[in-house]
Amino acid sequence: DTSRPAHGRTSLRLVVPTLAPITLPVSNAGATPAGCSGGDQGFQFPKVGRYAISLMARSSAKGMNLAVLSGSWEGVLSNYSGANLGNFSLGSDWQKLEANVTVTTVATSCFQVQASGAVGQVWLDDFFVGKI
Repeated sequence: DTSRPAHGRTSLRLVVPTLAPITLPVSNAGATPAGCSGGDQGFQFPKVGRYAISLMARSSAKGMNLAVLSGSWEGVLSNYSGANLGNFSLGSDWQKLEANVTVTTVATSCFQVQASGAVGQVWLDDFFVGKI
């Protein structure tokens, strides 16, 4: 979306059409190892260790929440195994969200974000993952 990005010329806009949680795998342009099912489960942290995660987010809807997750699905989408690294309430202004994760099993440590709590739009920008 080119309207009001946090930085640069564009941001990612998600339409959240339901109150049910919507989970988005965060990709790293196809460089994710095979453990996260070819990238459809999100960025796979490359090694065991601690990582810092940050991103910018905002929402059009009052009551929108964004969770930062690390985990994976076994077989079907209802079998999620992972951890909630942080749950954030979003407003209409950009805010920086930060979380840390300790990776002990690389094959099932995939990065996702989950929107819930309201119907509306969420904008995401400036994703960063770095080793601590």
